[in-house]
Amino acid sequence: MLTSTIRVGLRLLAIAILLGIGSVSAAAADYYIRISGSPSTITCTNTGFTFGSGAQLQWGLASASSLVDGSMYINGALIGSQTSSPGALSGTPSGSIDLSLVFTGGAPYASTPFPYTLNYVLQPQEANTDGGSFSFTCTASGGTSFQTTVIPARAAVLSATPSSVGFATTDPGVTSASTDVTITNSGTADAEGVAVSLTNTADFGITANSCGATIPQGASCSLSLVFHPSASGYLSGKVNVDTTTGARLSVSVNGTGYAQLSIVPAVSFGVVNVGTTSTPKIVTVTNSSATPVVVSGVTSGNPAEFPTTTTCATIGPGATCTITISFAPAAAGTRSSTVTVVSDGIGSPQSIAVSGIGSAVAGSGQLSLPASVVFGAQTVGTTSATSSVLVTNIGSAAVTISGIASSAPAEFVVSAPGCTTLAAGASCTIGVTFAPTAAGARSATITVTSSGTGSPQTIAASGVGSAAPTPGRLEIVGAVDAGSVQVGTTGLPNSVAIANTGGMPVTVASVGSSNPGEFTITASNCGRLEPAAACSFSFTFSPAATGTRGAEFTITSDAAGSPQMVLVTGTGTSMPPPPPVTIDVIEYYHAEWDHYFMTGIADEIAKLDAGVFKGWTRTGYQFKAYAPNTAGSANVCRFFSTSFGERSSHFYTPFVGECAKVKVNPDWMLESEQVFAIPIPDADGVCPAETTAVYRYYNDGQGGAPNHRYTIETSLRDDMITVRGWTPEGYGPLGVIMCAPI
Repeated sequence: MLTSTIRVGLRLLAIAILLGIGSVSAAAADYYIRISGSPSTITCTNTGFTFGSGAQLQWGLASASSLVDGSMYINGALIGSQTSSPGALSGTPSGSIDLSLVFTGGAPYASTPFPYTLNYVLQPQEANTDGGSFSFTCTASGGTSFQTTVIPARAAVLSATPSSVGFATTDPGVTSASTDVTITNSGTADAEGVAVSLTNTADFGITANSCGATIPQGASCSLSLVFHPSASGYLSGKVNVDTTTGARLSVSVNGTGYAQLSIVPAVSFGVVNVGTTSTPKIVTVTNSSATPVVVSGVTSGNPAEFPTTTTCATIGPGATCTITISFAPAAAGTRSSTVTVVSDGIGSPQSIAVSGIGSAVAGSGQLSLPASVVFGAQTVGTTSATSSVLVTNIGSAAVTISGIASSAPAEFVVSAPGCTTLAAGASCTIGVTFAPTAAGARSATITVTSSGTGSPQTIAASGVGSAAPTPGRLEIVGAVDAGSVQVGTTGLPNSVAIANTGGMPVTVASVGSSNPGEFTITASNCGRLEPAAACSFSFTFSPAATGTRGAEFTITSDAAGSPQMVLVTGTGTSMPPPPPVTIDVIEYYHAEWDHYFMTGIADEIAKLDAGVFKGWTRTGYQFKAYAPNTAGSANVCRFFSTSFGERSSHFYTPFVGECAKVKVNPDWMLESEQVFAIPIPDADGVCPAETTAVYRYYNDGQGGAPNHRYTIETSLRDDMITVRGWTPEGYGPLGVIMCAPI
């Protein structure tokens, strides 16, 4: 499947010219050949090719950088002092073409025999839109010396100053000052078909662009970039400059957005009798950022009249908490104060203006009830915790509660209040629980009948029934080979991975060995595993005798199918076993796509190095691994993405749980479950002795397609995170995914 990954389209017109001493290939652009000596004719014979519609070739005298006056065309009229036998080179030509080079002394060249070095160019007059390739065999006559020197084709080279842009920390919704980036063409040709694009327009913008469709050779243009974060935390993107002539440039941009709380600015209570307390009002505080916000204090400027309580402490990204505020006027007339919220978010401290009107006029009894009680998602067949509904008599006379009823008593169950008669200003609670009988939105009306004004009164109750999640399930390898170990010694630790592939948490109670004397469990970090989480346990092999030895590991948990068994075998030897054979895993890079690829397969490495797969070159980085099924190591799964065209990529994992999940992802196709073997880290990202960490990083779809990079180099690791904005994946804070043998 590698050919799908690193294929190159036939949009370029390749040229191969064999001039007796070797071959030369070129793209559809000027390609110069320098001829030294004094041949009188050059004969070029077609060796088999087909041009696309309208394609023609031009063969002419040239200077070091461009065609000069007096050029001679193979498909056109003779010009100046040169002669040739004209012949068509469009369509499907065949045979030979004689190019007679006869000079009469015209400047800047002398007459025959000319003593100068001449430059000739073979150039398509039009783009070969149908693709294809062709070749000539050329020989010279009438001269004693005929040599060629290739002069590379002209090309644009783009650079940026600065090469990356880091913005100062900025509030979400605020636009930073602009930063200018200068784009310079330091190459030998114009950059044409210039297109500027931005990968993250939600957080960054281009406010000015002086780069036109062409950046001439030696010229510069500029871009003005701004940062307008849509969320808090570290944000990144890329400015891409693409051209139709092959030059390409990427400028990384990054910045950090602050955290922020969203709070209503004011709360009004209306008219409340002096000496009584209003129905509390609930203020919801939302963390609208992507990082936690710590609330250090919620205080009332007048706690006697506007008492407050709160659930706010540390608020996670997108999470909420509440502030409960009541009004107990001490005198008639307008009363007001401020509730202050202090946090480490932007804009702190934040204020809530509270106000109400105290009334000295006594009235009848009246119950204050909340308009609604809302439950979140609840699994069908289970019952929620009790939600307490506060009932307060805000009138001046006692109120007797005579009835409480639910319109859906099987799902929304109400309990009797803690009182039947409420004095003026007194409160009690009604308990409500939610027990959905079906999935989806559920609702009911709770009716409270009393002697108070406005009776009967209602409360809207609602919740969502959710289907029961799939039970927890542990994915564990069925058998482990501990390899060969000399009797009387202990082999290196081996790791066994365990993954929860179900929909509910699983608690691993124990991991035991049926033969602990020879197969000893040395460590385990397995306990409670959330869905999609993984853990591992380690063991050593100490054979008591030569030959095949074995045991069973028993994993006991509350998952389906527990207990689960892992068969482990090993071989005791009288002599130390030879060390396992290692292979080299080589990294390659495709500059046009900004993609990385690695492989330890010898055939792929040979073809990549030979240029069979166009555009890929070695980066100079590699690490070691073992052949598949090597004892003490995990086999590595390799997947190929099928959803991103020519920029499709590969993905590697040594973990059985991750391999099982990717298998069911329609964007990825399994190529092999054992491309090579390699030790794995523990859940803290720590590798076994005599190995080094392999880090895995993900580009988050930058460039329009996903790509992963695997490296043992700490300098590359730091660059991928802090400069290029890639995301670490794997165990531990640095993203350790494998452990390469040293």
